[in-house]
Amino acid sequence: MSGTLLEESGASIKSLTDPPKIELREPCKDILNLISKSSASATCIKSQIRSFIGTNNSLDESEYADYYFAESTLHHFLQMMTSPRNPILFPMKERTAAPITTIYLLHAMFLSCNDLVSFHWIERTADITGAAKWDGICFSIKDKRLTPVLIEFSGGIHFNSTTEKEQRDESKMIRNMVKLLEYAKYVKKHKSPVPQFYCRFFNNQIFFEAIFLVDEETRLVKRTFCKIPCPVTPRELKIFAENIPAMLKWKQAIINYVIKSQK
Repeated sequence: MSGTLLEESGASIKSLTDPPKIELREPCKDILNLISKSSASATCIKSQIRSFIGTNNSLDESEYADYYFAESTLHHFLQMMTSPRNPILFPMKERTAAPITTIYLLHAMFLSCNDLVSFHWIERTADITGAAKWDGICFSIKDKRLTPVLIEFSGGIHFNSTTEKEQRDESKMIRNMVKLLEYAKYVKKHKSPVPQFYCRFFNNQIFFEAIFLVDEETRLVKRTFCKIPCPVTPRELKIFAENIPAMLKWKQAIINYVIKSQK
């Protein structure tokens, strides 16, 4: 199958590829609201989060997974921000940057459902995409041939992060994701629209995206759920917090797809 990749456009396409609706737990809403209303001071935000954690430290980690994801990732970037030398302010190769950015974030995001999916990192291959090597792959626990997420690091931080590399990496991803879509459609018999999710790190930003194979076999539709900075300032941390609901919708779409594939 050779498809034409289209950016999401038009009401019908948007409705076909809409993210799932999620309802955030109250503690998650509260901590995001706290960040939204905080002054742009890392020390102030850190103090407020510590106080907030103190009153919510007995919550069940599975039931309140959204809260724990928000709390742990915000605290992670705040710790680097207030450290003597924030590592993500300086040039760093992609495999050095990955564990404190993309890998950390995805592990925290999917910790509550690691009985459904498993992430594997650095120079990994998947059955369906053959010899192509990936910086990260998410496998379904039940069906290892089902790889709902591919991950690529397009350069490091201020190191080899050129537009040419970004475009080359995304083209590689799209080309191989078509094979995964074919497997899902013709072998697993998934109904349209068939999704394939992916995550990219480029220029200290993380992109949470998907392509969908819609009714016409030659039409591939791309949807960007969100694009977030790996925050190095309090203002960027507030932007990061604003996008946590969108990140969780991306996660939920993946989990819904995996569960549906198991039936």
